[in-house]
Amino acid sequence: MRRALPVVALLAAGWLGAASSAQAEPAAVLALAKSLEEVLSNIQLWLAGILGGLATLFLSFGGARYVAAGGDPGEVSKAKLALKCAGVGYAVALLAPLIVEILKRIVGAGP
Repeated sequence: MRRALPVVALLAAGWLGAASSAQAEPAAVLALAKSLEEVLSNIQLWLAGILGGLATLFLSFGGARYVAAGGDPGEVSKAKLALKCAGVGYAVALLAPLIVEILKRIVGAGP
């Protein structure tokens, strides 16, 4: 552990040095949304991705918990709850386009 500390310190110093040199240069804008509809479309993609990722995490956690339960009814019920939460997460991720469409109508960007 003591040998790893200098390595971590050197990596951190290099990272901070690189970050400070990157700040010294003028920032170039790589991409800007050209319209509100594009922003909302990007929100839809992010929302679906985050929700899908969280649902996959809950699915993995619930499955592992179910396998490791060993027949214990309390653990099995907790595992089933995690699997149900994963199902709800996938359902909400599938509804992300509907949520963004509602946002578009609220802000007046939709038809």
